[in-house]
Amino acid sequence: GGDIVRLTQDQGFNKDPSWSPDGRYVAFVSSRAEGSGVYLMSADGRYQILVGKGGGYAFSPALANNSLFVAGVDGALARLDAASGRELWRLKT
Repeated sequence: GGDIVRLTQDQGFNKDPSWSPDGRYVAFVSSRAEGSGVYLMSADGRYQILVGKGGGYAFSPALANNSLFVAGVDGALARLDAASGRELWRLKT
């Protein structure tokens, strides 16, 4: 338990948070940039970087090991490298 702390302060929406298994990072979807994108931030909210934009990533990010899994607006599932945001593979359904 503990106090609730707001981690994002920007305009736009922030949704679909997903904690990394080690509790050090949070992946989430935000509209702070032009269009939706997937962001990764440290658990204290200090470091926030855009890791997936332009590929239609918009829903339900999930962190596992060094990968970020995201569902796209086109129905595809993609795996990105969490450090660089580089797409490792994309599966269209």
